[in-house]
Amino acid sequence: MRLSKRARLVLPAAVVAAVLASGCGGGGTSGPSKDKVRSTTAADVLAVLRTHNVAAKGSITCDGQAPGVIDCHGTTTDGKDIQATLVASTSGLSCTGPLVVNVDKTQLDSLPDEKCS
Repeated sequence: MRLSKRARLVLPAAVVAAVLASGCGGGGTSGPSKDKVRSTTAADVLAVLRTHNVAAKGSITCDGQAPGVIDCHGTTTDGKDIQATLVASTSGLSCTGPLVVNVDKTQLDSLPDEKCS
């Protein structure tokens, strides 16, 4: 079945509008706030560092939002690079996902189901 030129233009626009209205994509309002996810993930990274007797110099900064990838960075008191990544999925206002914490490219911990909200 061939679609008219108008249908080929209108149909993709209708699909995009439906996806955005359902909360998928950048315009959705469901799920935990960016600030909540970022601060909770930063606190989780600090907790992992403490269990391995690693001290952070200053704060851990995280960027990203749930659902999606949250990347965190910081520095240890002896100048080593801290990197952490959480792949977040959401269900309502709940946020969880696997968290991997590295110091100077050495993996300290991999937590399979860390809460991020």
